[in-house]
Amino acid sequence: MPRNVRAIALATLLAAAMTFPAAAQTADSARRLDAALALFGEERFSEAIEAFNRLLVDPRAEAQRPDAYYWSALAYIAAGDLPNASKTIDAFLALYPRDARATEMSYQRGRIAFIGKDYEKALAVFRASLAADLSGELAGASVFWAAESLFMLGRLDEAERLYRTVTEKYPRSVKVEAAGYRIALIQYKYREEELLTLLKWSHEESLRIIEEFQRREKAYEQALAVYQRRLGESKAGLSTAQTELESRIAELEARNLELEAALAARDGNLAELTAALAAARASAAAAPATSPAPAPALPSAAETAQAGLLDLKAEALELLAYYLDELAARTQGGAP
Repeated sequence: MPRNVRAIALATLLAAAMTFPAAAQTADSARRLDAALALFGEERFSEAIEAFNRLLVDPRAEAQRPDAYYWSALAYIAAGDLPNASKTIDAFLALYPRDARATEMSYQRGRIAFIGKDYEKALAVFRASLAADLSGELAGASVFWAAESLFMLGRLDEAERLYRTVTEKYPRSVKVEAAGYRIALIQYKYREEELLTLLKWSHEESLRIIEEFQRREKAYEQALAVYQRRLGESKAGLSTAQTELESRIAELEARNLELEAALAARDGNLAELTAALAAARASAAAAPATSPAPAPALPSAAETAQAGLLDLKAEALELLAYYLDELAARTQGGAP
């Protein structure tokens, strides 16, 4: 056999010898991948993750590695291990950026950020995913979760626009019903905020009216207290003046009674003196005509006393009338 022919045959035999183990290894890796997927389907996520990780570190399972990364990330998400899920997704996107499942992995990365309540990051991831693929199968879901991130951030106007985008541009998306519900909820929140604003305004107005009423009531009570104090002082002063006046009137009445008694006594004496004087004048008239004419009679002591008593009586009556008028005037002026 020529030398070159022998070399070709030897190379063929070596290639065949190497191909058979490689095919056997590929089949074995495929079976292991199928077993891991079965564990995932049975929701035995921890066991599935271990099986996927064994494939990832096995250099003979190169062909199954993209699938192992993909399903491992989903298993981590299902198990609630978000940090490892995020690391697995980042590794998948770095190693296989052109894989058909790269868009879904980006979507899942946004979901992980949303579940972890990092709404700003989730919003950025979903927007980047939409910028890369606006017409893909997950576009409607990406718009919805971007709207959800805005909703959680309190940016309701922007969120409502994206929810309406879901219902209008992606009517076949599974998120259409949820987007409609969110739109109704946002409208309800708007009405709730309006009602809360009105309630707050009404409460503040009620407080203002109550404060104004309390202020006026306090001012009224203070004014009433002042009026009552003044009235009490006025009544006390009037009572004191009235008591003093009544006492003075009683004194004057007693004095008047004394004067009237003295006047009556003097009137009796005066009557006696007048009778005596009349008798004396009659005797003088009966005397002889030759007797000299008597000198003009001077006022007698009785007449002088009578005149004094009459003047004193008049003065007492005038004083009594003055005090009676003064008492009547004070009583009318001090009446409440």
